[in-house]
Amino acid sequence: RSRIIRIRRKEKETMFDIKEILEDLTGEKIETLQLFKQDGEFNTFAAYVALASFLLCGVVCVVVWFLFSMIFGGKDKRTGKSIILLGECGGGKTALFYRLLSPEEQPPQTLSSLKVNERTITIDNNNVHLVDIPGSGRLRKLSLLKYSPDARAIVFVVDSAGFAAQSRSVGEILREVLMDKNIQKRRVPILVVANKQDLLKTLKSEEIQKKLESELDSICQSHLAVPGEEDDESTQLVLPGEKFAFDNMENEVIFRESSVKTGDLRSVNEFIDEVFM
Repeated sequence: RSRIIRIRRKEKETMFDIKEILEDLTGEKIETLQLFKQDGEFNTFAAYVALASFLLCGVVCVVVWFLFSMIFGGKDKRTGKSIILLGECGGGKTALFYRLLSPEEQPPQTLSSLKVNERTITIDNNNVHLVDIPGSGRLRKLSLLKYSPDARAIVFVVDSAGFAAQSRSVGEILREVLMDKNIQKRRVPILVVANKQDLLKTLKSEEIQKKLESELDSICQSHLAVPGEEDDESTQLVLPGEKFAFDNMENEVIFRESSVKTGDLRSVNEFIDEVFM
């Protein structure tokens, strides 16, 4: 009889242990455990099954959340360390590179760069790996392929004074950037800088955005009609029948103005600060 009493007492203790666990899991006060009684006796097995069900549901929720985060939330994690400067030859990206290195000094008179320039600098307490990629053809494509996996952000420099004559080639280069698999997958933000605002006859950033959007739509439609060897269906910017729009891009693409010559780089510095926050 004493053994039966001990067993009943143990069952009662187990009941209250499970009761406390279930109350912790549900966040509600459980007044009774009639659900776990059978013929007036406490059914320990049923209580353990219920507890196991609660725990299993919790594990399933954690796994689903983890998978969802990996698939949908991990793409835009800003883990890269490099700010990559890109653009057409003559836009001023190499001058911007040197101005960022020495803000108080006039950048040297540079010709179109034939090599990648890179340096680690400090901007507002942020250690930034700055990469200036040449604007010419094959070297640009190979360099982008090499450096894009570590890209934290892209600064795309446009000559706002000579844009009319370069709009097609600028659009082609920006399309290459937007179609880069690493940039797409990680949703690397892109700043399009309308440089040379110190000159009289220049286009503002809003005008360049509108014209580039139209140019990119024309380029994308041409590539859809006659795909090139380098075109990849998985990275196309538009589907048949769609018009190109920056607002439809998964990457954030913003347009700002600057003047490397006068040292007005507020838009660039603010952008870098933001992506390193």
